[in-house]
Order: sequence, then C-alpha cells, then structure tokens
Amino acid sequence: MSEQNRASGLPEPPKPPNRFLAAIKDDVNKVGLAAIAAAWAASGMLAVPFVGLAAEAAYLLFAPESSWFRKRLHARQQAAEGFYRARLQEAVLPRAESQTRRGYEAMLRARETIGESMDPKEATSREMLRQLDYMLEKYLLFTHQIVQYHRYLAHLHGDRSGRDLAVSELATRLTQLCDDQLERLNNQLRRANDDRTRSVVQQNIDVLQKKRALIERVATMAQNLTLHLQLFRNSFDLVGGLVQTRPPDEVLQVINDAVGKAELTSALNEQSSQIQEEIRQLRLEVL
Repeated sequence: MSEQNRASGLPEPPKPPNRFLAAIKDDVNKVGLAAIAAAWAASGMLAVPFVGLAAEAAYLLFAPESSWFRKRLHARQQAAEGFYRARLQEAVLPRAESQTRRGYEAMLRARETIGESMDPKEATSREMLRQLDYMLEKYLLFTHQIVQYHRYLAHLHGDRSGRDLAVSELATRLTQLCDDQLERLNNQLRRANDDRTRSVVQQNIDVLQKKRALIERVATMAQNLTLHLQLFRNSFDLVGGLVQTRPPDEVLQVINDAVGKAELTSALNEQSSQIQEEIRQLRLEVL
C-alpha cells in the first residue's frame, strides 16, 4: 500500500515502531545521557563514562520490554496513526460523494462514543478500538479508489456531464459506445481489400476490446468497494448498539467479522493495482 500511496499522492502510513530504536531515541534516555555527559564534564573522572555505559546497557535491556515503555510507545503510535488518518481524510473526503462523506462523519462520531465507553486498560477494549480505527482507514482508502475509478470513466466519457453520473451509469454508456464502435470496425474489417488496412482495423478492434473489458472491471471493482463502505457503516451502527448490552468478546467478534480476513483486503488491493496497471498499459497502446 505504501507504493500505491506515493503514486496517488496520499500520505504515508506510520511504520510499526521498533522498540529498541525507540528506546534509544526516547527523551528519558536522552536526559540520562546528557546527565552522564554533564557529570563527566564537571568531575573529569575517568570512571564516569564507564558507569554511564553500564547504565545505558542496563536501560536498553530493561526499557524496551517494560510495561511503562510499551504504554509510552503505544500512545505515541496511536497519535501517529491519528495524525495519518486526519491527513488521509483531508486528501480523500473533499473529492468524495456527499453520502460517502456523511457516512464517514457518522462513523467518526460513533467511534468517539464507543471509545468513551471503553476501558483503555482492558486488552479486548483496546483491540476493538484498533479494529474500528482500521475500518476508518480502509473506508478512506476504498473511497479514494472509487474516486479514481470514477475519474477515469468520466475522462473516457469525454464531456462534463460524465462528472455527474454514477460509475454504473458511466460504465453502461461507455460499454455501449464500445459496442457501437466495434460493430462499425468489424463491418469495416469485412469490407477491407488489402492486408495493411485489415491489420490496422484489427489493431483498433483489439484495443477497443481491451478498453471495454477494462471498463467492466473498473465498474465491478467500484461496486465491490462501495459495498465494503456500506458494510463498514452498518458495522459501526451495530457495534454502537451492542457495546452497551453485550460482553466485549462478543462485540469484538462482530467487528472482526466486518473487517474480514486479511486476504480479502489484500485481494482487493491486488485487483486495484492490476486495474491501475491495465489503465496505464491501455493508454500507452492508444498513444
């Protein structure tokens, strides 16, 4: 997903933290090292650096695995992920349909309400909130892909009216246009009298067939992603009601069912990448 983000101008998601490196860069460690350096400078004792090295080694053995440092790192990672989603929201939502924007805003409100009723110290509660945040992120990424597909089909449509049409309507019009063009080209191919003309006409037919197939794939993918957005919205509504009446483990299972298996999301991303590559290749063939 990182390469896709760079190619589409989306912000980069935060990387999972390395506890050892984070411990080295932590303010507590910096303060300790500064204190050792100051003590050495003030005393001039040769033993100070060796004591400092021993203390640093003990810190690096203890800190990365300690509960207090894990909590600090978790809070830091949560802040980074929240900042990332805010930037992602700014990049995606202004181009999305109004219904999609309203759905995301409703999910944010539900996430805030659910978070207020959760115990952040309880592992199941933390996992529930993490999965809800994951759905919020996927909602934005899927929305961005839908916008890209709509933009591509509207570009093929050629006039401004295409911007106001749904993906399904655009796909219907464009496939019909391709069918009309293919019919004319096939008639022209049958009437061609020389090999050179037949070759050029056949090349046009091949490109149009690829274009038609790609339009259908784009429309199907956009419909699939739109259904996932609806699933995420409905899941937030369901969880918002269950969290007050059901045990956390049961609510977490509902969330996990909504998120689905990891390979589903991977398959969607892979299909999206394939479609983007096919669009690029088709444009090269046309040129």
